[in-house]
Amino acid sequence: KEDFLKKKNDLCNEVSLLSDPEVVTGIIVLIGTVKDGHTNLVLHESNPEIVNEYFHNFPFTLYPFHDGYYIIAASRENKHFVGKRVISIGNAPIEEAVAKVTGISGGDNKYYDMNELPFTINVAEVLTYYGINNSTQELSLKLMNDQGHVETAIFRSKPYLAGLTELFRGFLPSKSDDKIVTMNYDSPNPIPLWLSNSSENYWFKYLKEQNTYYLQMNSNNIMEKEDFESFINRMWIEFDKNKAQKLIVDVRLNDGGQHIETPLLEGIWARPDLNRQGNLFLLISRVVYSASQHLVNQMENYTKAILVGEPTGSKPNFYGSPNTFSLPNNDGFIIRSSCKFFQDVEPSDFRLSTKPDGIVYFTSDQYRNNIDPVMDIVLSFEATVEKIGQVIEKLQIAFKKDGFSGLKKAYGMIKLQESELGVNIDSFLFSDFDSWMVANRQ
Repeated sequence: KEDFLKKKNDLCNEVSLLSDPEVVTGIIVLIGTVKDGHTNLVLHESNPEIVNEYFHNFPFTLYPFHDGYYIIAASRENKHFVGKRVISIGNAPIEEAVAKVTGISGGDNKYYDMNELPFTINVAEVLTYYGINNSTQELSLKLMNDQGHVETAIFRSKPYLAGLTELFRGFLPSKSDDKIVTMNYDSPNPIPLWLSNSSENYWFKYLKEQNTYYLQMNSNNIMEKEDFESFINRMWIEFDKNKAQKLIVDVRLNDGGQHIETPLLEGIWARPDLNRQGNLFLLISRVVYSASQHLVNQMENYTKAILVGEPTGSKPNFYGSPNTFSLPNNDGFIIRSSCKFFQDVEPSDFRLSTKPDGIVYFTSDQYRNNIDPVMDIVLSFEATVEKIGQVIEKLQIAFKKDGFSGLKKAYGMIKLQESELGVNIDSFLFSDFDSWMVANRQ
């Protein structure tokens, strides 16, 4: 609250010295201090003429991978820069620029900020507001290739919505087209399942070799050609006909919509052999938020699904269902404000994110080569179970030998290897290992 009031007062005191675009940028930053993903000024839903007059962006998409920040897509005239690591942007090292720009996102956690970064760090007026760049027309980036060679890339801005239309291909573009070039353009491998059909709100495929159904929900909005209940019932008919054993539900590209998940949950509950550990998986990521987070909450609360992927971009208990309004002296800009609180989990659950059981952080090489590390873990789940067993055994040995001091030391060492192991240590520390601790109290 104090931060919000200070920024509000500062903006009011400076408004006579600012241009209209600077005032609107200041309002965007002010609303960001609320730290609620449903409360913001929405440029792509505002008056197009005013938005294109006030704001511009540069024709590249920067993505934060686990191993750094890379240009994953750009307009065709900038093809040469795609796939290179970003060292600096404007007059700031990339880490400093990211730290400043993420303040504008206003989400629940750092994963939400990471998801929004590609859509904020290339906006010209945002970069000048934070002093990262001195021009709204031109921007220089220092880029490094795989051999360590550093070069300077110059990008020229375009009106905001025109640039967004040219570049936007979902949260992670799957392939090059006649307007953009993507980082995986020369991969010999086929596009992975989760990026192969991102324009469909929901679809499924039978993986015959694994006797598994793959269900991807890219949006919780109902499609005109087939409502979700009819669609999911059609999937269950096929599932039973093929005597499938497992189901993978993938919401990694889903940032919300409506609460449509009930037919899915009912189908899972009706199949006890499916609703057991090792047969049901839910794939999550930084994109998950709003109604998609609600779906994750329902699956986590009421099924035996194993969660794999990245932590979500939303708190399990969150604000949403925003109302919209426009500014009294400028009705060209649309502002959203949350009006409901969704308590899907315990009131005392103050987690900032849903953390998966199997943690998988996406790297630049994996995207470049069309590799899906999340599906790799799911399809080789037995190996993951073996890893968990080895970790639990180490904790047990440490506790038997040195009590709680030994357990604490062993836990600290294993925690450092969490991303390498690909498992959420805390997830089973309070489940499988907790049961053992109760039986072996000293």
